[in-house]
Amino acid sequence: MTENKLKELINNDLQNENKVEQTEDDGRIIKLTKENINDFLSKHVCVVIDFYSDTCPPCHRMKPVLNELAEEFKGKIAFAKVHTKEERAIAEALQVKAHPTFYFFHEGFPILFFIGEKKKSDFIQLMKIQFPNLKEN
Repeated sequence: MTENKLKELINNDLQNENKVEQTEDDGRIIKLTKENINDFLSKHVCVVIDFYSDTCPPCHRMKPVLNELAEEFKGKIAFAKVHTKEERAIAEALQVKAHPTFYFFHEGFPILFFIGEKKKSDFIQLMKIQFPNLKEN
């Protein structure tokens, strides 16, 4: 991928992110801050959080996968994202050192994390293993 195409991809994603942030458990991804993370985790049983950076190509490649997963599992899993440079305290508390890092939470507690890209099918398999409400699906 050329540098210009990467810049274009990043700029397009930034423009899309500046649109109205979407809300709770309806198939959309919530941007978390230190002000709302505890409330978000307490309201949802199963949560996937994407720790990302704007300058991370794998983060940009995972974005459509996460959007599809959020839509496919709406009502069962809440999806959120944390911009690690804007929310350093959250990233440091969870020892996020690389991008993208994904955390799975169940009933407010972290149960799994992994670093790097995953195929959608692999991501689904991990969610089915980790989240009891998905095991029968």
